[in-house]
Amino acid sequence: MKKFLLTVTAVFVLAASSVFGMYGADNTWLFFLIHGNQLRARMNQVGFTLGNGTVKGTFGFKANTGLTGQIFTTKGNKNLEATVSGGIGYTGDGFGVGVGYNYTYNNAAGGNVDAHTPVFVFNAVNNNLRVAVPVSISSKADLNNGKTDYFGLSIPAQIRYYTGIDAFNYIRFEFNYGQNSYKEGQLITLQKILASN
Repeated sequence: MKKFLLTVTAVFVLAASSVFGMYGADNTWLFFLIHGNQLRARMNQVGFTLGNGTVKGTFGFKANTGLTGQIFTTKGNKNLEATVSGGIGYTGDGFGVGVGYNYTYNNAAGGNVDAHTPVFVFNAVNNNLRVAVPVSISSKADLNNGKTDYFGLSIPAQIRYYTGIDAFNYIRFEFNYGQNSYKEGQLITLQKILASN
């Protein structure tokens, strides 16, 4: 009977928990301040959001390996190829504010570029107004293909206002800015000419 009650309790806890606890390097942070305590564990992500009525935090990993979806690669290289995220926020009656940070590690041996993403989130008007401003920054001195001084910037900001009207559930404004720049290097080949005497 004890095992049965424990199993039923576990099923109800898992069924009642929300599963949106992992935030990537985009405007999914829009929902960080309204989510309750939760744990998310899947093959491609693991993370949690915890807090009381005023202060909350989040930490987790989300795989960025495409179709296979594993966090650790195992064939030939044992790299962590995931977005690691963490954040802290304050929620009150009138407003909520939070900051987060994502670090996306890409296979450095393959010449890929890592990304750093600080995030600012803000809620107001009983969580009807939600703002998320992530700023992804990438930089690398040499891309190993004749291109140097790479700099990338991406800002997929979003503002949502939930109206409470069935016909127009929410009004969304998205601001997307991106920049990629690099210098095209010249390959210089030196040849030694051996002169025989």
